[in-house]
Amino acid sequence: MRVGLQIGFVALAVDLAFGQNHRLLVTTQGPLVDARLDPIVNPGTCSGHMHSVFGSQTFGAIVDPEIDLKADANITTTSNVPPNLSQYWAPSMYIWNPADQMYYIVPTYSKTYYRLRGDREGANPIPHNLRFLIGDASRTISYTENEPRDEIRWTLTTNSVFGRQSVDKWSAGDWEFLRANPDVVADYFLDGRGELEMNLNFPNCLAVDAEGKPVLDSADYRSHGTHAYRRNREPWCPPEFPYRIPTVNLEVRYEVDALESVLGGDVIKNVDNWFLSTGDNSGSSAHGDFISGWPEEMWVGIIANCGDGKGDGCPTHQWYYPSRGRDAVLKKNTQPLLKPMPNEVVSPVATLPTGPCPGETTTTTTTPTTTTTTTTTTTTTTTTTTTTTTTTTTTTTTTTTTTTTTTTTTTTTTTTTTTTTTTTTTTTTTTTTTTTPTTTTTTTTTTTTTPAPTTTTAAELRVVLQMMNTATDERIVTLDGSPVPFSLVENKVVSFQAVPVGVLESSVESAALQIQNNQGYSNSQNENRRPYSFYGDTRGDFVNGISLSAGSTYTLRVRFYSENRQAGEQLLDEVLSFTVQ
Repeated sequence: MRVGLQIGFVALAVDLAFGQNHRLLVTTQGPLVDARLDPIVNPGTCSGHMHSVFGSQTFGAIVDPEIDLKADANITTTSNVPPNLSQYWAPSMYIWNPADQMYYIVPTYSKTYYRLRGDREGANPIPHNLRFLIGDASRTISYTENEPRDEIRWTLTTNSVFGRQSVDKWSAGDWEFLRANPDVVADYFLDGRGELEMNLNFPNCLAVDAEGKPVLDSADYRSHGTHAYRRNREPWCPPEFPYRIPTVNLEVRYEVDALESVLGGDVIKNVDNWFLSTGDNSGSSAHGDFISGWPEEMWVGIIANCGDGKGDGCPTHQWYYPSRGRDAVLKKNTQPLLKPMPNEVVSPVATLPTGPCPGETTTTTTTPTTTTTTTTTTTTTTTTTTTTTTTTTTTTTTTTTTTTTTTTTTTTTTTTTTTTTTTTTTTTTTTTTTTTPTTTTTTTTTTTTTPAPTTTTAAELRVVLQMMNTATDERIVTLDGSPVPFSLVENKVVSFQAVPVGVLESSVESAALQIQNNQGYSNSQNENRRPYSFYGDTRGDFVNGISLSAGSTYTLRVRFYSENRQAGEQLLDEVLSFTVQ
């Protein structure tokens, strides 16, 4: 624990003066689902590759923040901090098994470090419904040492295996540092921690709109934010991105060693067998997304008072778990889904899932449009004839004087000659119209994607059946009627978990499962506690478990009740069969 948190505001003032970085909070998220969905990049339809998802149970093809991320809406999460309804996802990792020519998905969980770079004063809450994508999902070539890239790197969850090595694990780029050090891979993934980590730092400086509010998303899912710069030893947000928030540092943990018992050590330690769900074998297509589902008001107290999720006045203190043992439990935390998922096999698969999801159809409509253009040309000729007007005036004055008489007679004769002005204007207009037809054909292509049928429907109550490894309490496979490879269950004691899904999920108070096979085996059990686990529940109720035989067909009948089986109303009665091959 930091001293500043122990002695209160005096130390906090020193903390501010020196501008230290604060690790405000650490959350652990168990796996939610592996599915080809991405509500940021591909809202409403299927994604091009598989994602491993962590966080609140309302994840789906579309995430409505006013419904799916709403506090006090009885929404649960795989995070150890229940008010955190955020959702995080990254590409799934597969290991290729040369023996059966199949890809096996690697189990995952995640941790999120919320760090504040710089002073607490002036930092802003992480906005509700903030969305980001970083990384390049289409890249297949390793980055070179100085090549620009988003703040993503691959690492191991401990550095101790490099203690005897003089190798910089970043200099070779992505998974190349592991290819170059096979002894390290063997030590770490077979005898050590066994987890490969994708470490992502999301932007911590946001753009603002005309009202000064933070921008939550952008057309490319990333240009509404950037990372703080160093200025005078302090992190500094540039003027274009003035809204400073805590950094979301997501660590996706791929538990490579979990597949050793399934595939063998030689297979899992060979990096050439590793693939991201994008088809990339280099690790360079690492990318990640998140949607913030935190209540903004909670961040005010976190920024002011939290260190590692605890401290006086820290609103997450009650959920802080300091022990590694507790962390091991948290990373296995699962929650039932409330939304439909694509109805496809996730693992093992002969080819990495891509393209339209099963049942999803894409219709392309081509509409030709013909446009005729008429061009009219008008020529005007004007001829004007003008006659000049000339006016001549002649004045004659005669004066006669007679002396005899005092009479003076004056005779004036005026002759005026006028030539009338005649102006003749002749206008000749010649109009020539030339019509030139121009035909332009425009082809409009409309692509309509019809979503695939799904394994669950939010409007009704359904069941998701999972086969579990009794010894480790890890999911082996989600049952959907497809054949189960015997290699998945060979030498294992298995159990089954029945997960209610849908709007009536909260009404389920008990469950019953009946199992029978084509060899005459039959048994049934009741369960009144969640998770509804049967035949090998690690809580000790049914420790014997069962073993599955190659070539056998098993039929599971699941029933959900509103109370216990004797008194409650039956809400669901569903049957599913599968064959072990």
